Amino acid sequence: MMMVSGCLSKKRQGFTLLEVIIAMGLMAFCLLGMAALLNALGNIEAENRRAVKALFCAQEALETLRFNLMADREGFESTGRELISTGAYEGMEKQWFIEAYGPENELDEIIVQCGYWWKGEKKVRSLRTLVCISP
Repeated sequence: MMMVSGCLSKKRQGFTLLEVIIAMGLMAFCLLGMAALLNALGNIEAENRRAVKALFCAQEALETLRFNLMADREGFESTGRELISTGAYEGMEKQWFIEAYGPENELDEIIVQCGYWWKGEKKVRSLRTLVCISP
């Protein structure tokens, strides 16, 4: 009898095989979730990078058009569309409009749009400004 009570009173040490398997399964599930999250963050970052490039493209075009308008340059088009084939904005489409604005057409509104393709969908970023042409 003494022996039986001695065996039952010993404390168990370590983990069972079932506990180890469950812990490994939970860790694998968490790691897969983190991998999916990192993939999604990478896609968001890549799309944001293209959107920022489109905004820079639109800003450069806007500044060029405003300079040509203020300098009263001849020969520049008040509307247009251009597919950019080289440089930092390669593959983007740039479109611009210059329209008279105000009750006496004393202002010109410049609208520039730069578009890019993302996952089969065209995304467009736009900028606009008013320019006062003094006589």
